[in-house]
Amino acid sequence: MKRTSTFFAGLAAVLLLAAGCASTRVVSTWVQSGDQSASMQNVLVVSLMGGRFTGIQQQFETDAVAALQKNGVNAISSIDRFGPAAFENMKQEDMLAKMVSTGSTSILIISLLDREKTLNWVPGTVYYSNRMRFPYTSPWGWQYAWGFDVIYRPGYYTIDTNYILDARLYSLTGDGGMIYSVQTSTINPSSHNRLSRDFSRVIMRDMQTHGLIKSQK
Repeated sequence: MKRTSTFFAGLAAVLLLAAGCASTRVVSTWVQSGDQSASMQNVLVVSLMGGRFTGIQQQFETDAVAALQKNGVNAISSIDRFGPAAFENMKQEDMLAKMVSTGSTSILIISLLDREKTLNWVPGTVYYSNRMRFPYTSPWGWQYAWGFDVIYRPGYYTIDTNYILDARLYSLTGDGGMIYSVQTSTINPSSHNRLSRDFSRVIMRDMQTHGLIKSQK
């Protein structure tokens, strides 16, 4: 019984640890060919979450700005500069003019495309442990049989939440237009803060891979 209790205690710890881990990966990337260094001089970060996620917009902007600055790029948050409702009910051309007024050479727009929930069934599992030897008598004298504790973990359901995030970088120099786009998938983040930090970390690494920013040693 002690071994069985220990087993389930350890199993519970593993499941709790797994539940707190998030996995963020790049789903797709597109990069405009050519030298984009001029566009990366000063970046304005704009987060458009929408709906009930508007409260985490500042967190996404703050983390993205910090990650860009850590990689040697001048960056500012649109919320820090204009406030949280600066672009509400504003025409596209007026919004663009307001962004350009910051002196930025590009705009990084972060948005939440989707939040998907999936229900998964994990089948039950049988474990054998605590091998024991039992003596018994027979016509041929003492014999031994081997026995095992049988431990059954019943099946259970899990719910996975997948956040699909998008970041697009638009140049305000030269001919302008989009120069970079990336989509990421994050499964089961432990918090919105963790989601934001992981997203910024992953897209910075992707930007480094495609030569948009240089890794700072």
